[in-house]
Amino acid sequence: MMISGSQQNSPRKLSDNAFQGAGVKPGLTLWRVENFGLKKLTEDQHGLFHDGDSYLILQCEGRAAPYASHIHFWLGKKTSQDEAGTAAFKAVELDDILGGSPTQYREIQHHESRKFLSYFPKGVKYNEGGVRSGFKKSEVVNQKRLFKIKGRKRPRIFEVPLHSDSLNRGDVFILDNGSKVWVWCGAESNRSERRKGMEFARDIRDSERSGKARVLLIEDDPKMRPQKDKNDELSLFFSELGSAGPIKAADARGSDEKHERDMIAKTSLHKVTDTGGQMRVTEIATGRLRYEQMEPRDTYIVDQGGVGLFVRVGSHVSKEQKLQNLKVAVNYLRSKKYPDYTQVTMVTQGSEIPLFKQMFVNWPHKGLRMNQQTYHNGRGIAQIQQTKFDAATLHERKKRQQEKMFDDGKGKIDIWRVEDFRLVPQPKELHGTFFGGDCYVILYTYVKDRREQYIVYYWLGLKSTPDEKGTAAHMTVKMDDSLGGAPMQIRVVQGKEPEHFMRIFQGKMIVYRGGKSSGFRGHQQEVQQSGQPRLFQVHGFGPDSKKALEVEAVAASLNSNDVFLLLTQSEGFLWYGKGCSGDERELAKELAGRVAPRFADDFEKIQETKEPQRFWEFLGGRGDYASGSYFEQEIPEYPPRLFLCSNATGRFAVEEVFNFTQEDVEEDDVMLLDTHDTIYVWVGKDANSTEKKEAMTTALEYVKTDPSGRDPEKVQMVVIKQGYEPPQFTGHFEAWNDDVFAHGKSYEQIKTELRDENAGISFVQEELTKFSFDRKYPFSVLCQEEVPEGVDPTRKEYYLAPDEFYQHFKISFKEYEQKPQWKRDMLKKNAGLF
Repeated sequence: MMISGSQQNSPRKLSDNAFQGAGVKPGLTLWRVENFGLKKLTEDQHGLFHDGDSYLILQCEGRAAPYASHIHFWLGKKTSQDEAGTAAFKAVELDDILGGSPTQYREIQHHESRKFLSYFPKGVKYNEGGVRSGFKKSEVVNQKRLFKIKGRKRPRIFEVPLHSDSLNRGDVFILDNGSKVWVWCGAESNRSERRKGMEFARDIRDSERSGKARVLLIEDDPKMRPQKDKNDELSLFFSELGSAGPIKAADARGSDEKHERDMIAKTSLHKVTDTGGQMRVTEIATGRLRYEQMEPRDTYIVDQGGVGLFVRVGSHVSKEQKLQNLKVAVNYLRSKKYPDYTQVTMVTQGSEIPLFKQMFVNWPHKGLRMNQQTYHNGRGIAQIQQTKFDAATLHERKKRQQEKMFDDGKGKIDIWRVEDFRLVPQPKELHGTFFGGDCYVILYTYVKDRREQYIVYYWLGLKSTPDEKGTAAHMTVKMDDSLGGAPMQIRVVQGKEPEHFMRIFQGKMIVYRGGKSSGFRGHQQEVQQSGQPRLFQVHGFGPDSKKALEVEAVAASLNSNDVFLLLTQSEGFLWYGKGCSGDERELAKELAGRVAPRFADDFEKIQETKEPQRFWEFLGGRGDYASGSYFEQEIPEYPPRLFLCSNATGRFAVEEVFNFTQEDVEEDDVMLLDTHDTIYVWVGKDANSTEKKEAMTTALEYVKTDPSGRDPEKVQMVVIKQGYEPPQFTGHFEAWNDDVFAHGKSYEQIKTELRDENAGISFVQEELTKFSFDRKYPFSVLCQEEVPEGVDPTRKEYYLAPDEFYQHFKISFKEYEQKPQWKRDMLKKNAGLF
């Protein structure tokens, strides 16, 4: 295949200042293309894209340099060819500055990759206009506008026409008129979408209205009609909308996941060569690809059957050649008549990402030995390097935090704790000290443009009571009023602290268990007097983000990926998990001095598997804890991947969740966790039978169609019920909280109570038999509203034995299947099984 690839004039070279500091530290950086150059965007502009512009995005990930870098260039649907060309050129230029190792992605508006969307937890927002039109629309803050929220875990936010025709019963919409923000939840929208809608509405109120707008929730009900009463909120909503016409049914969303997986399994490899100034693309392999089919210094295109393209270039390819290869890839997808928005990703030899490697059956992994994941009981643990849990989960907070940076965190701090429905001031020496059973209000004062600015944070401990949470919110509003409405109000939940919040405590944040009844001043004395040991888990990636979290002092709290601090009446221990980094060890030493200054530098440092017997005795004995050994390298070749399985839109779909945390696992969903050697199917208590069945079927297909050549017979397929999560599952989530699903009980306690070594755990193949039509039930069971697990309530007749089917339907099942659908429905109604 001949692909045109003649060189075009390059855009005017940008000064080095545009990329100053790029790639120096982890996090997100955005630039907008302006006049053939780049303009760096401020953090409050992240997530807002204009359809007439092009953008460049750099995401750096990792605990220490050199960081894993991802470069995306985003093209608005109305951007000019010059702007799109500049964005592509600058992506290659930035790639060259960073040593040629980053992965590059081409992003098209409305069709962004899931990795791109994962950088913006609150979703991306599209506005009309661009540089040339002066962003007229986005600058009118109080303009009446209607937004549509589409997506589950990482929603896109569209501005849509201000009319009832824009509404449908399957989505969530936000109507903003300046003084009020309505959240209209379609009758068939799901809980996740509704929560995202409320978050977006509160963000409009706090960020654009200084907390002065009212947020109102409207639950769509097809039976409801607007009243003539001018105070009726539904009437006001449609009045502001300008129309109250009929609402459209839920639209069919999502893609055919099975079709997409089948297309990915049909991958093909193409070699790109330069023949007399023309770029030739030649197919050299299809189906299961092999590593040796590629030459080290050549350029290749991997076509995933139209789902996406990878361009793999040699490590010594020049900037000009990379830009040329990107043009060839775009021309290739057009020659194949693929959609223009087809994902194009460029990887460099030696820096290939896992998703690229998995398409090759025999990709070489140096020093790699595949092991089944285990969790240990503390005795005779093999001395091997433990697998690092997915590093992206540790950066989720980083991405979320960057949206809330206001200054350097060195302003004035005043802190109050909620006690008996009032605020009690906290002395300066206790700033940074929190209890998980309490709520706090923090007033932060800083100077900007020679004027005092205020932020009021209210921090809610996970174990605090509803009364305390309500008091904290109420007192925050009163404080806002006392300051003339000037402060910005920010709600902070324990474990989700934004970066600016962390920064104001200068790396001195400690979260203790308990609440005001235990009191901090007597806390260390209490340890000395009672002799009860205490265990702290250390988190953090730098001097301003580190914190210590007190956890239950039992072996089950340990995790091979972290550093733990154990305090007893007479001594202290620093326990280093096999997967912890040097930076984490240093952070742990600093925090240890704050948590227990009486031991100073006398902490005994313990390596995992080298624990003295008294260490286990302080923890109540040896016990199971999370540990993984399926890779012998610090960062796994196949990081864990989480997928959401749901039919909430009326159609079963599978969506990958990036940067996942426990918050992404919800009671009405089914999740797939892929750790390469094991596929976990997590089943929420409110998940329906269709989701359960389709998720398990998808898990089997997912492994069978994996181009990396995983042997399905050697991959364990495990089903886990909500509240029965074992350590080898929870270990892939940062700070998994047993209180959320298991009512505070560890998996060890559950197993002991139920006297079942595999409580709540079964195998996929075993569970799928429950959904087979081969299982028969009596008519008396199937005619009930509640049917046995695995029975499709829309096809109850399929579970009747032949003689009982004939008894109630007066025809054979074979005759029944030959009837048109309307006739079958009538027969089911007559039989009482509709």
